[in-house]
Amino acid sequence: MKTMNRLFFILLSIFLPFALVVAQENQDNVRSARNVDIQQAKSKIFGTWRLEKQSGSLSPNTKFKFTEDGKVYVSWVQNMIDYNNEGTYSIDLDKLTMMLESPNQPTPTPETDTIQVLTSDRLILISPKGQIMQFSKHLGDQK
Repeated sequence: MKTMNRLFFILLSIFLPFALVVAQENQDNVRSARNVDIQQAKSKIFGTWRLEKQSGSLSPNTKFKFTEDGKVYVSWVQNMIDYNNEGTYSIDLDKLTMMLESPNQPTPTPETDTIQVLTSDRLILISPKGQIMQFSKHLGDQK
C-alpha cells in the first residue's frame, strides 16, 4: 500500500507541473486570439459610418466617425440645424463603449453597445435597451 502511495505521489509530482504549463499555454493562446480579434475590430471600425436603419431615437442622418486614436465624432441634422458631438470610444470583444460629451451633463457617461456585425462596410449595434442601429461605411471615407 505504501508503495502505491509513493508511486502515486511520484507520478503526481511529474505530471502536475506539465499540466500547469499546458494550462498556462492555453490561457496565453486565448489571450492572444482575443487581442487579435480586438485589433481586427478596431481596424474595421476606423472611418465614418452613416445610420441606415434603427429602432431607436437617433436622427436618421446621424454619422459616427471613429479615429485611430480612440476618438469618436458624431454629427446629425435636426430641424435644419447641424449638431456635432465628440468623445472617446473603446472596443473590448463584442462591446463598443463610447464616452460622449453632452451639454446636459457635466461629465461624459459611458454607453456600451453590443457589436452584432462589424465588417469593412457594415456595422450593426444593439443598445443596452435592445435598440438596433444599422450603419454603412460612408463612401467618402473608406479607411
